[in-house]
Amino acid sequence: MIAGSALLSLNDALLKWLATDLPIGQILFVRGCFALSLMALLAWHLGHRARLRIINFPAQIARALLTVASTFAFITGLRYMPLAEAIAIAFAGPLFVTLLAALLLRERVGWRRWSAVAVGFCGVLIMLRPQAVHSIGRFSCP
Repeated sequence: MIAGSALLSLNDALLKWLATDLPIGQILFVRGCFALSLMALLAWHLGHRARLRIINFPAQIARALLTVASTFAFITGLRYMPLAEAIAIAFAGPLFVTLLAALLLRERVGWRRWSAVAVGFCGVLIMLRPQAVHSIGRFSCP
């Protein structure tokens, strides 16, 4: 888990560095080619080529377009935001997925998951360290 987190942080730092000089579309293309070749090689090596077959083509196209759009937005955000803030906002993603699954897909989300969402949201707030409104004296942060 620590190695995975370190690799993700390294990836985000590298993307931030590359986004200052290269077009984001080019970064997305190279990143996608790299990821696709690794996944294809891994599937071939493990003998799971049949799992790469597309079953619902329109849904896969929609998913791919949404993934490209969100990755484009994230890398664009990396260009203009501090790395720590961008990563903290990205960590809020699962919280919104849980909320939207309950609202849009009518999935049942029990109290344990809602509790985890609340704790996760508090973690994101701690990472971002928002400043309280100064008009409320006792809640203002230094």
